[in-house]
Amino acid sequence: MSAYNITMRPLLQAARLAEGISLDEFSLSLLRLFDFKVPPVFGLAVSGGVDSMALALLSKKFATVYGTKAVAFTVNHALRPNSTVEAQNVSDIVRNKIGLDHEILNLDWKYVEQHGIERSARTLRYEALAKSCVRYNVEHLLLAHTLDDQVETVLMRLMRGARKSGLAGMRRISWIPGGKTVFGAEQVKILRPLLLEKKVRTIATCFEGEIPWFEDMTNHDPSYTKRNAIRVFLSSSDKLPVALRPRNVILFCERLSERRRQDDVASLNLLKKEVAATRIKLSTSKLLLTWTLNPIVYENMPLSVLVSFLRRLVVTISPSTIPDVSTRQYEEILKRLLLPVKGNFTFMGVLWTHSSRKITIRETAVAGPVEKRKIRSWTTGKIIESLSESQFSEPIVLTKLIHTWKLSRESMGNDKYSTALVTVPAVGWSEWVLWDNRLWIRCAKAYASDDTSSKTIVIRPFTENDRIYIHKLGNDVRHSFDRTMKPAKGVDITTLPVIHDPELCRILSIPTLDFLLESEKQLKYEVKMRDHDFVTDKR
Repeated sequence: MSAYNITMRPLLQAARLAEGISLDEFSLSLLRLFDFKVPPVFGLAVSGGVDSMALALLSKKFATVYGTKAVAFTVNHALRPNSTVEAQNVSDIVRNKIGLDHEILNLDWKYVEQHGIERSARTLRYEALAKSCVRYNVEHLLLAHTLDDQVETVLMRLMRGARKSGLAGMRRISWIPGGKTVFGAEQVKILRPLLLEKKVRTIATCFEGEIPWFEDMTNHDPSYTKRNAIRVFLSSSDKLPVALRPRNVILFCERLSERRRQDDVASLNLLKKEVAATRIKLSTSKLLLTWTLNPIVYENMPLSVLVSFLRRLVVTISPSTIPDVSTRQYEEILKRLLLPVKGNFTFMGVLWTHSSRKITIRETAVAGPVEKRKIRSWTTGKIIESLSESQFSEPIVLTKLIHTWKLSRESMGNDKYSTALVTVPAVGWSEWVLWDNRLWIRCAKAYASDDTSSKTIVIRPFTENDRIYIHKLGNDVRHSFDRTMKPAKGVDITTLPVIHDPELCRILSIPTLDFLLESEKQLKYEVKMRDHDFVTDKR
């Protein structure tokens, strides 16, 4: 018996007797994800499979009833011989039968390494979707993942040894992958309105609406991907151990998802409090984050909240495009950070520099009964007895050690992200260019001129040759440069960007420090840090 007959035919038979997803059900799910504020336009990804075609049909009905606009995108990966023809067929159905605006996004594999093709396809797919969302002013992109997909995802992660956060499965709301590498896409959210629906109901929805779909037969080949193998494995759910049956996997997943949501909210609140108390400071000119530790607060925090908190700090400075590393690694780093010892280290492309200072605190308390609080330290596992201040009847002097960590970009070396090209047009601004996965930079000519040609400039790291060149320009320029560099004291300046003219073979400016050579003021620029906001679940 073929794998298709094992995985799909039973669903088709069951769908004949099942009820499709009603507009009321879909609307309630989507309105909750919209936070009951319907946007003027939203997008959806349509692969042509049954789930995405059901999503397209329901989205059209929703858009009609609620007076909004839905735009559908189909990604042509160009990996199969008939993929272009199939994408066009999907477009014809979505446009002519369902009635949605539709665009085919053709992926360009020209500069992509061929190993790890599944991961590369995902990266290119989301970058293409992110660019299209920006072009159409879409801030919400719908995906058609179902409950069946969620079960497969959780089991795949379980096989990889994932822990609590990973086993919580896909989020109903998340930021679009690749949104940080496409300017303007950092606010695009992924919504999964069908994540609580079984696949049999999306099939029934297409049957009821008489909507055809396209079946990719490779999705039923258990030798093709791990997900396919799990799909075949789950097709005989009655023969599975009770704990691995889809219903129990989902219940388990939902409990962890709620805990993850609580951790996300708690870590964001902690970050806000630390910033408000100035224990966390971010310098956009030096690209430096300073974190002064507050151990009393952290000792009472669950470890999972602190891991989420640490991720927020890391991603602010890190140039890494890897979205995450294991929770275990973060836990080890946390222990190293909160129980500081001398010595710096690197993690996720970030240099962690430790410093400490002693302060003297004079406290006076009113005499009273001694009160003890017992706290278990998660870092050492020991019980800590904390005495109340009312124990003391006279002024006391305490010496306290304050620990501070500075987070900056690690030495760049020959990092492939350290150079970017900017084409400056004759009139107006250039496109925004992402440098080192940390900064968006764009340039323009400062004055109108008769020169109608564009100009190419390079964004690269500062080098010692730049310092030598600047010092050769005379005392006034050198003094101006030295004054500019004072705020950057303690920072490896070779991790900061410079604007370089390849024709003149010299530096024009250091944009984050707003240093521009007097002779080069025919150029202007704008710099923005990559946006970071990682609250990804609805309350």
